[in-house]
Amino acid sequence: MNKYTKNENEIRDFIKPVSTHRKAFLFFLSLFVFLTVVYLYFSEKVYVSEAKIEIVSTPSVKEEGVSVNEEQKINIDTEIDKIQSRKVVSQALEKLGEDVRYYKKVFLKEVEVYKDAPFKVKVLSVKSPEIYSFKFELTPVSSDSFQLKTEESLLEKIKGKKGFYVNGKFRYNQPIDLKFATVEIEKTKDFSGTYTFELVNKEDLIDQALGNLDVNKTSKYSTVLEITYRDNIPLRAKEFIDNLILVYVEDSAKGRTKDIKQKLKFINSQLKIVSKNLKNSEVNLETFKKRNNIIDISSEAKVTIQKLSEFDKEYAKLRIEKKILDFVYNQLLSQNDKTINLYGIKDPVLVSLVEEYNRLLTKKKALLVDYTEYHPDVEKVNAEIERVKKGILKSVSNLKSEVEERLAGTKAVISRYESFLRGLPEKEKEYIRIKRNYAINEKIYSYLVQKKLETSLAEISALAGVRIIDEASLPKVPVKPKTNFILLLGVLMGFMFGTAYGYVRDMFEDKLKYIDEVERLISVPVVGIIPHLKKKEIEEAIDLTKAKDAKVLKIFRIIRANLQLLFRNHKRPQVITITSSENDEGKTTVSANLGIAFELVTDEKIVIVDLNFRNPKIHKFFKLSNESGIFDVLNKDIDKSLERLIERNVLEKNITTAVESILEKEEKQSKDFAYISDIKGIKDILVKQISKRFKKLEDANLEEIEKAVKEEVREILYEVEITNADKLIRKIESAIDKSVRHFSKEKVISVEKEKIYKNLIKNSIKKVPSHENLYVITAGLVEKENVLFSEKLVLSSKKLRDVIKELKKEFKYIIITAPPAFSVPEVFMLMEESDISLAVLRMEKTRKSFVYEFGKKVSDLGLKNVGVVVNDVKEKILNGSLG
Repeated sequence: MNKYTKNENEIRDFIKPVSTHRKAFLFFLSLFVFLTVVYLYFSEKVYVSEAKIEIVSTPSVKEEGVSVNEEQKINIDTEIDKIQSRKVVSQALEKLGEDVRYYKKVFLKEVEVYKDAPFKVKVLSVKSPEIYSFKFELTPVSSDSFQLKTEESLLEKIKGKKGFYVNGKFRYNQPIDLKFATVEIEKTKDFSGTYTFELVNKEDLIDQALGNLDVNKTSKYSTVLEITYRDNIPLRAKEFIDNLILVYVEDSAKGRTKDIKQKLKFINSQLKIVSKNLKNSEVNLETFKKRNNIIDISSEAKVTIQKLSEFDKEYAKLRIEKKILDFVYNQLLSQNDKTINLYGIKDPVLVSLVEEYNRLLTKKKALLVDYTEYHPDVEKVNAEIERVKKGILKSVSNLKSEVEERLAGTKAVISRYESFLRGLPEKEKEYIRIKRNYAINEKIYSYLVQKKLETSLAEISALAGVRIIDEASLPKVPVKPKTNFILLLGVLMGFMFGTAYGYVRDMFEDKLKYIDEVERLISVPVVGIIPHLKKKEIEEAIDLTKAKDAKVLKIFRIIRANLQLLFRNHKRPQVITITSSENDEGKTTVSANLGIAFELVTDEKIVIVDLNFRNPKIHKFFKLSNESGIFDVLNKDIDKSLERLIERNVLEKNITTAVESILEKEEKQSKDFAYISDIKGIKDILVKQISKRFKKLEDANLEEIEKAVKEEVREILYEVEITNADKLIRKIESAIDKSVRHFSKEKVISVEKEKIYKNLIKNSIKKVPSHENLYVITAGLVEKENVLFSEKLVLSSKKLRDVIKELKKEFKYIIITAPPAFSVPEVFMLMEESDISLAVLRMEKTRKSFVYEFGKKVSDLGLKNVGVVVNDVKEKILNGSLG
């Protein structure tokens, strides 16, 4: 066998269980495909909408302007937490305005209707959250009324909640009291059919939305976030993401500008005071100039005033900075957990601490959305806030000390310049004082205007913290269920279950499935394979006009040829025994058609003997009578009374013959005419009297018979007074003695029985109509309760061997249909004496265990010329075997 043939055989062996049980395989395949299609139809489709946004760093503001290069640090994880917070999700859902959901039944399933319901339910009030567990059916009745009803759910029945049941007719645009809520239904367009709606719990919606929302960075170091949302309605998924981004942008801008607005408020309040002072100083200066006719002051006074104004400006700035530090310090001591704004303080340590403090406050707010103050994560953040707060307080205290020292130093310098001015003339001194106030207010005003500009620019920059890269998409194809994958999975499951079913059935089913199983289980040759035959095809073989072309006989001619080839080295077969594991496996079909096949090639006689007493069928096959058969032949026995009758008849005949022989001899040898005349007269009388005496001796033995017959002879001879009677009596008694001595009971019975059996056998043989050389010995009538005993008794009896021996004299082939081998073990005794033995195995009926045990028994007994015929092989298996 080459490699390709071996591979083909392996493939064929692999698919055998599937092809054998292909109906079951197709059933499982169809079942799983059907269940998959049903699942896909009824399963809720899930669509995914996606959007991408970039978190943009906002530029920080310096005193002299906006620095676009220095940016505020961004914590992307914090921004993700903000987007996924219950607050933002809740506001996004509020923008959707979805507090009622609508459904419509479409071919056995309920489909949600989004923004296309023909009516709108307005929830006027909710009295109890139990309303959220009910669904309401709405069916239009007329143009201005509808039928509304609901039924208790199974869960409600289990909980035992009773008394809530709606079934009534209502009008549109009128309040409806549903016990747990009050609603009003407005019709938006004409419609027909039944719709279903349910009120939805906001908290449940938020939980559901959070479960369907995912926000992730596109890469490890990226500031781009990908937002995905899953929903069974594609449009709702898109709109939710749009609203989520909008709410997040508004919330982020609001959070970033809050501190800036506080700073602007502080600057504006200071600017208002300084502006008023500046105006007053300007008026005072102009008034003093006009009244005193002063145009200018000395150059030294100018320099002094200029320097003094600079220190005054510095002193004012330090005072503002001290106010800010006092404000921060007091805010920290107030324990109000508000974000801190330094309003331009540039100390790097303090700025860093404040940034961390503000970040921790934001994180705490996000945690408090989902947890309480006592949650471990919240307590951990509180500990961090306290740690940073202590650092800020210490840093602020240090800065305050520093500012106070600078204030003192600046004030001392100002005092020295003021002492110089006090030495000037009164008018010039007054003029310098007024101009100094004006210069101070002017510089402070310029400083505050600059700060306001910077803060306003910072507010504008803060609004631009998010950039939308990809807007929310409108999904077209659902991501769940994965139709192609699930269909493929269904096909694979059907294939696996169908294949597994075939293998499991083959594994646990003790029935023959394949021809090669026979070859593996038993070492005897397979002499024939019979395909599945229809009743009409089998019956064609009986009619000789159709037999030569009959499909079944073509098969059995092959079996006949195989028998002749396989056993050609042995003597010509005469006795062929056919058995099986149980009834209805095809013994009758094989026996009958094999007989017909042999008849077609020989002019000698063939006889089929049916020994299957429990289920005889040969007579049915050939449409013959079963009134007398082989059972009658084998069961026919000579009882004691018949044996005694035979003994008496034979003994009587022997004695009568011996007596007649003596009398005839005396008659021939004697020359005495009177004596001869007496003998002739006594001859018939003597025979008749002996016969009469025998009839009286029913229970007598040989001695008694001999004695009685001799007495009868004496009485007759003495009575007729025959000449030389004593001499004649002695001769007759001697002949009787000789007849008795040579009489053998066994020989007599055997001879008579043989004659009887021959006649019985002859009478039991039936010629098959329309077949010249085919004969049948049917089973005969056997009582069911005695079948097993009769089979065992007959198969082990000498009579059966005698019958077979007798049949061999007349028939060339004797085909014996035997009972099932293991039901009647005596069948193996018959196989030992047969020329050929065949076991008929029927596909999907004969047990594998029988095949194995049969082969083992054949081997143990050393039986020769044994073969098997495989019957009822399905075409698919036959083609596979031939292939």
